[in-house]
Amino acid sequence: MAVEFDPIKAKSNLRKHGVGFAHAEQALRDPMALTREDPDSEREQRFVTLGSDSLGRVLVVIHTQRDE
Repeated sequence: MAVEFDPIKAKSNLRKHGVGFAHAEQALRDPMALTREDPDSEREQRFVTLGSDSLGRVLVVIHTQRDE
């Protein structure tokens, strides 16, 4: 799975949540991660993943999957 992100959104998330996209990607690649479809998303299919990063933090990552 290739992970792409918007650099402006990455800066915003780091400022708001204290988590960089590199760590969010680690949570997405965690072999023990749990992923479910976001039931509250109305405009697009989104997913919620609960996984750990290299610092041992448990992160909740909201993401989409693109067919590009």
